[in-house]
Amino acid sequence: MLEVNDLLAKVDFGDGTVREALVAAPEELSMGDVVLVHAGTIISKLSREEFMESFRYYRDIAVQIAVQAGVPEKRARREVNRSLKGLLDRKVKG
Repeated sequence: MLEVNDLLAKVDFGDGTVREALVAAPEELSMGDVVLVHAGTIISKLSREEFMESFRYYRDIAVQIAVQAGVPEKRARREVNRSLKGLLDRKVKG
């Protein structure tokens, strides 16, 4: 999250997309927090551990989709990991 102003926050979605979102999370939010946004509304703040768990889950789903599409599993894992590396680097370092 880039900025918080009362009920609105500017959120970086990780691919360069920045949008305003309504703050409805019960936790106190501050710049740099990783948040879960649904339908333009921040509904929760994620800890680093929660983010990493979710990230691994979605990575595994992407690999399975590629395998079902006929990509060999080893290649699917390599390509998914490569494509997600930039996002992970930004979030973990931030």
